[in-house]
Amino acid sequence: MSTLDFAPMTDPQIFAEADRFVASLIPEPLAPETSTQTWAGMTEMGWPLCLLPEEAGGLGADLATVAAIVEGAARHAPAAPLVAGCAVVPWLLSAAPADLREAATAGIADNSWRIAYSRPVFSAALRGGETVVTPFGHDAPTHVLLALEAPAELVLVDLSAAGVSHSVSRSLDGRCSLQLSLSGEALAQGRRLAEGDAAARLIAAAEDLGAGLTALEIVSLAGVALKRTAEYLGEREQFGAKLASFQVLRQRFAAVYADYLNARALCFTLFNQNLLENAEAAPQRQVALAYLLAVRQAHQIAQQVIQFHGGIGVTEELGVSRLNRRLLAAAYDFGSADDAVEQLIAAA
Repeated sequence: MSTLDFAPMTDPQIFAEADRFVASLIPEPLAPETSTQTWAGMTEMGWPLCLLPEEAGGLGADLATVAAIVEGAARHAPAAPLVAGCAVVPWLLSAAPADLREAATAGIADNSWRIAYSRPVFSAALRGGETVVTPFGHDAPTHVLLALEAPAELVLVDLSAAGVSHSVSRSLDGRCSLQLSLSGEALAQGRRLAEGDAAARLIAAAEDLGAGLTALEIVSLAGVALKRTAEYLGEREQFGAKLASFQVLRQRFAAVYADYLNARALCFTLFNQNLLENAEAAPQRQVALAYLLAVRQAHQIAQQVIQFHGGIGVTEELGVSRLNRRLLAAAYDFGSADDAVEQLIAAA
């Protein structure tokens, strides 16, 4: 198992820097009292500002940089909105009116604005009192960027505004899960980033961007989970022999690893041939296929890793449990496997 390949799919230098930085923020096992510092530390590094233009106070970086950050940081399963906070929200904000973009950039820079992204919801349902549930990091958000359909709108809502009610709970992977409801008046008072066809195009592209980056995040998580599992099998002994010497375990691991390589190759192709060139022009079919394969891999690898480790795999002692929880939670961040199948059918 020493020949297994878990090399980064993105820029090796940025990947390594992100990997080291998040490792310095997150002890293992994760200490609750330090987890609130994770997003603040990422903000100090400027990660949520990467895709915002320099004239608005951002860093003006490209998507390849963000992809490398996501892949490197994901290896430590931080309770942070890597994809939504570092890619989807700033990418959408870059298309906002200048005054709103500059205000948001300043707020993000000093961590006074923590903007969660809420995936598409029908306007009528929201106005009718439907509750929106969306994850963020370990710290609760201060604003929510709503993607509305029928009619299409992108609306930034301040959670402290009148007519907005919300509560926060913890999701499987330790992130905040925000339950939001708001009055029609509160929705009308929200700041519009875009409306109509322009909003519809931005929302569709943001969903593809989020799904593509989440697939990359899942594959990165899966890689480190498998790497640690290989190390565990090579060290743990049973009946006087290393677990890695048992043929049935070697065969099972080889099958899971082969599936992981397939998902990894598809993500690599998706980014290098499509998303990195133009996020708005990425073929939905390929994005949906990469996301579907990654989501299925997340469930399979999480299950197999626990079985390889046995009972110790569900404890925090080895850190694998936290990786598995993040794997399972990430598999729903931009829709389920069924949603990906529906997108594949629609794009056929």
